[in-house]
Amino acid sequence: MATGTVRLADGRTLAYEDAGDPGGYPVVLAHGFPGSRLEARVVGASAAAAGVRLICPDRPGFGRSDPQPGRQLGDWPTDVAALADQLALAQFAVVGFSAGGPYALACAALLPERVSACGLASSPGPLDRPGSTAGMTTINRVLFGAGRRAPVVAGLLLRLIERSARAEPATVARRMGQGMAAADRRTLTTPTIGEPFGAAVSEAFRQGSAGPILEAALLVRPWPFVVDQISAPTIVWHGTDDRNVPAMWATELGSRIPRAEVHRVDGAGHLLFLERAESILGTVRAIASA
Repeated sequence: MATGTVRLADGRTLAYEDAGDPGGYPVVLAHGFPGSRLEARVVGASAAAAGVRLICPDRPGFGRSDPQPGRQLGDWPTDVAALADQLALAQFAVVGFSAGGPYALACAALLPERVSACGLASSPGPLDRPGSTAGMTTINRVLFGAGRRAPVVAGLLLRLIERSARAEPATVARRMGQGMAAADRRTLTTPTIGEPFGAAVSEAFRQGSAGPILEAALLVRPWPFVVDQISAPTIVWHGTDDRNVPAMWATELGSRIPRAEVHRVDGAGHLLFLERAESILGTVRAIASA
């Protein structure tokens, strides 16, 4: 596992983690929120076992990637395509974990010739409409509700999360489990998952909270693409006990994406990707390389 960087056409630096099997099928992972490229380290061994080369870029303003003032969700596929070009990847699959789901879908929609398959784990759908945050944990409802109606409040909340992550990085994962499903709390107490996942969350704030604050606003804006036109085979996984992103989104996305297959996982929570990475990545690899 190693961190690399590439220089983009506009001069920005994009940082990424390269994990798993170096000779495996390339899969670009869109990290969660707040999250970072270090999520690839959490599941690196699982990616290797699945025969996957897992490439996870920091989004602009997160981790070691330069900010992109005024960025939009639709800008992300351009960055991913540039990264793939520099890594000599003609085609690749994408996987979106949690709030990374919309970014993976953006790639599938806007890079149809290059994205061979799309996987979604605990992904929300569009959050710009009334009632879209129903069933989420209190902190998510407050954060995304404020992102839509009161960006200053969202900023204050993320600055508090940043301060906590910087002051006590070793306990980030345990604190995140408050309010989450029992399955998630168990996952976060597993040393091989909880500690590195906490580090990935803390890394999101390496440059401060400006990047995450902008992202909170982006996630509640209308998507600049139509999922009904996604041509890549898409697999959707969602835990029935997910309290962060209700499982109803799996049903909606599955009904709208033409080649989607939905797996509702009984008893699983929001972090099912971290628990089942080998199976999820192996399934995506098999479909992408078929």
